[in-house]
Amino acid sequence: MIAIDRREGGDHGEPNSGVAIQRYLNEIEPLLEGSSRYPLRNPRTVIRVGIDDVSPDGSFRILDASGFDGYTKRSFELPSGVYTLSEEFSTEWYLVEKKTHELFHTLSGSDVEVDSALPDREESGTIEASYWSRWKEGTRSGQVYRQDIYPEVANHVLPEIVAARGRHRAVDLFGGDGEFVRLLQHSARVLGSTASLDWSLVDRDSASLSRARLHTNSPLARSREQQDGLKLTVHDPLDLTDVKKRQRLFREIGPQDLVTVIGGLNSSVITSVDAYQIAHDIREQLLVPGGTCVITGYTHSLLNRAMFIEMGFDVLQMSVPENIFANKLPRQLYVLRNPVHESAGE
Repeated sequence: MIAIDRREGGDHGEPNSGVAIQRYLNEIEPLLEGSSRYPLRNPRTVIRVGIDDVSPDGSFRILDASGFDGYTKRSFELPSGVYTLSEEFSTEWYLVEKKTHELFHTLSGSDVEVDSALPDREESGTIEASYWSRWKEGTRSGQVYRQDIYPEVANHVLPEIVAARGRHRAVDLFGGDGEFVRLLQHSARVLGSTASLDWSLVDRDSASLSRARLHTNSPLARSREQQDGLKLTVHDPLDLTDVKKRQRLFREIGPQDLVTVIGGLNSSVITSVDAYQIAHDIREQLLVPGGTCVITGYTHSLLNRAMFIEMGFDVLQMSVPENIFANKLPRQLYVLRNPVHESAGE
């Protein structure tokens, strides 16, 4: 479901994004005039695009729903109603798809938000703890993390790490066996990072953390640490949904320049209430002013832009737009900043 609507609060996107959206709406409406109507059924994914200079009545939605015949119906909701292109080889649909491609290649990740359309966001069925020890081995999710998610996050945080000088502190929450941190450390070395990089790894699964320690304590890892000024501290297993233990740890490890949460604040992992509280504590207790937090994962995020703003974050990026039509589910990738508040005397 793609909803193009007005974003409240004067939060502007790219300079030409509003023009691109308005042109898209003008071009696409005539293609849908003769389409048959079809009721909306169980939208799976919501993709929101909010630009300030779209007119209040210029909302437009594309709704993906499974039809009774097993085919995927492409439904288009304009202010005047819901339209459906249900023909398998509809010329109109291909024209619409082409123009939608053009629109989303014009927009950036700060313009597009991917959000779930699940009816109940209060609780999520969490996976048993025993699953996490070997969750990446031979699974589809493990493949997606290695091939897509880890590289995406690395591309967003590496410029900050390479540009850092002096001591740069970072923590990977729900970091498992440390595979992502090792990828990031290696990439930073290749790109010539000269900062003293202090990483912390936090997770609840003892087996995963044991594998992380084996890598960290290897002779090769110690040699690289001494040569490149890199350090990885693997903490004892900790359930981050335990409020007292979480807040104690955040105080102990001190303010961080960068926090990554990859797959931890998503459905099937924890509840949405816990996800909100953890993200809130990250901003309040863990991030330095001006620090960056990246939140993403394989399943849908339990949090969205409005929640992050409510917590006090600046939302710099909401999604990875190039994934939207790449034959896979679009994915949230929130890049957040803990704002720097100027004192009254400045």
